[in-house]
Amino acid sequence: MLRDEADLIDTIELIYDAALDPRAWDKALQRCSQLLDGAAAQIYGMDLASRDCVYQIDHGLTQQYKQEFATYSSRESERNVLHQTRPDIDLSYDYMMHDERSIDRHPAYRFRQDYGLRYYVGAVLSRTPDVLVLANVQRGPGQGHVTETEIGTFRLLRNHLARAVEVGNRLADLDMRERGAWEAIENFHVAVITLGHNGRVRRCNAVARRIINAADGMRCEGGMLKARRRNDDTALQALIASALGDFPAGTGGNMAVGRVAKTRPYSVTVLPIPALGEFEALTGDHVLVLLNDPDGAPGEQGDILRRHYGLTRRQSDLTMMLAGGRPLGECAEALGIAERTARRHLETIFAKTGLHRQVDLIRLVLSLPPQPEN
Repeated sequence: MLRDEADLIDTIELIYDAALDPRAWDKALQRCSQLLDGAAAQIYGMDLASRDCVYQIDHGLTQQYKQEFATYSSRESERNVLHQTRPDIDLSYDYMMHDERSIDRHPAYRFRQDYGLRYYVGAVLSRTPDVLVLANVQRGPGQGHVTETEIGTFRLLRNHLARAVEVGNRLADLDMRERGAWEAIENFHVAVITLGHNGRVRRCNAVARRIINAADGMRCEGGMLKARRRNDDTALQALIASALGDFPAGTGGNMAVGRVAKTRPYSVTVLPIPALGEFEALTGDHVLVLLNDPDGAPGEQGDILRRHYGLTRRQSDLTMMLAGGRPLGECAEALGIAERTARRHLETIFAKTGLHRQVDLIRLVLSLPPQPEN
């Protein structure tokens, strides 16, 4: 029976806590079970082609029960068949299909009796062409069938469980997409550093970590990105402050940062993240810092640019340099061509790739597959 409204509200709050943190599902399902005088609660996904259980979360079920349910009982369950074949029925309970005698004869119920379970109330949470997601609360022999009041309570909980599962799945999908996108950045041949709203370093890819750890011109001090030389650092902090300005006022810019061990300086580009707003891997970051080592290997991305977009070798080299944050004039000098020639190449690159800005080239190159390990 429903004890009071406060119990229901507390249970719903726990359900939405679990949407944000999957570790909270055990406590949320425990409260669902307690609210309906149950012995266990379960959420599971059923493959519609095989009726196999493809995933499950629960409270109160043993590991052996879950293994047997996944490999056998899910296919035998009449309730699964009912919800698979009757999409108009979103909630079910024992005496919709069985009386006490038929419960004793049914193999799926006999399986549950081995674990001290007998009665249930269940419902569909979501349905796709491939997977049906269901939730249930199960009760022991002494707890009896669910009452009409408990069925109403479960129907209400079902709505919140469905929303929580949907939110949790979307967050998990976003997390996987962000991780996948950052993996490309992690292996990018240019150092990539992101800063938060307070200018503190949030993330660095592998190249950036190596450069910072070497302290050869750049370092991280108290969570802040610093240039080793005082004049360089003053200019760097000014660029960061500029990029942190209100968008579209935030601008950033380019600069060279001197090094200790080598004579050729790093080329540094500082950009406000809103300019790259579509790039999901940078969600939550505010400033992008690209740090190019002119003595570093260019990687294999140039070959991909030539194959996919029909760029010449010189055009792909220019694209990689620009994406690494080097100014056009510096790129022209490195390639041994005049700046006006480099500008004509850039116009051709934009035409072949369908892009219009240097920041778009950065996004394009960041999205290319990483250089394979030797």
